[in-house]
Amino acid sequence: MSSHQGSGNDTPVERVSQLVEHHARGEKPRDQWKIGTEHEKFAFSRALDPLAYEGSIADSKAPGIKQVLEAFRDQFGWHEQIDQGQLIALLSEEGSIALEPGGQVELSGQARATIHETRVELDRHVDELRALTRTLGVRWMWVGAQPVHQPA
Repeated sequence: MSSHQGSGNDTPVERVSQLVEHHARGEKPRDQWKIGTEHEKFAFSRALDPLAYEGSIADSKAPGIKQVLEAFRDQFGWHEQIDQGQLIALLSEEGSIALEPGGQVELSGQARATIHETRVELDRHVDELRALTRTLGVRWMWVGAQPVHQPA
């Protein structure tokens, strides 16, 4: 095994116990444990083509990811995050919705005390997705990797 690059510690890892000790030092007490939601999905047109960043909802053309993010902002009160002039993410008290490098849209929820709280958060997000499906015609595939199309 090799040392962890950039950790400031160049001691080679020679035993599993060293890894266990490293992680144990970072543990929080059980009463501070939290759980969070990460829900990744790919957006597709009605014809099941992946959405480009910019699309059009006019003339029955598929919306783009930008229009999907704008709909989250306009319909559900999310706040936009702009990077180099482009809408790339949304923020709210619930967490964030971000465009990932592979074209997927990800909900990153807040750290919650129980899985029941994450369920409420995820249910709310899925309700928002259903509304966007109805208004924009977007279809969703809830997987972590695009199984058919190239990232471009």
